[in-house]
Amino acid sequence: MSNPATSAIQPSESQTIAQTPGTSGQRVARFYLGTGGNIGIGDDDDSAIGDFGFAIISKFSLGPRLALRPSLLISDQDVSLAIPLTYNFTPIGVRNFTVAPFAGAGVDIAFDGDTGLLLNVGADIPLSRQFTLTNQANFRVTDDFSVGLIFGVAYNLPGLLQ
Repeated sequence: MSNPATSAIQPSESQTIAQTPGTSGQRVARFYLGTGGNIGIGDDDDSAIGDFGFAIISKFSLGPRLALRPSLLISDQDVSLAIPLTYNFTPIGVRNFTVAPFAGAGVDIAFDGDTGLLLNVGADIPLSRQFTLTNQANFRVTDDFSVGLIFGVAYNLPGLLQ
């Protein structure tokens, strides 16, 4: 004879647990728009990537694995548009957060007419259904080398282009 108190708290063999241990359960946003800061190191003459400044960040998913991540970088010396096409790696659980790493390449277009090859790596961390914490490193590797680290918060745009 089974004990009703014990059988009520133990899942049966046919039940499936829907939660993954170690993750927040937040989904990675397909589209977002936000702001952040850029910490730049390198040649200040070619692009805002190498300057300290303000960033307007965005993400537009092109499918489950690819995304465009344009960023408008504004400093006291330059304005640049960084447009990388990134590959989205499988999100991983780190403690109570979901971390979605990405890497890619694209173009950095300085508004003074200078254009360069851009390499990009980073990670998105969903904070809630509405907000995503994002960080990325942009490497301008042609002409004169510069690197910029962007840290920002974005508003998730639900239903955009779906």
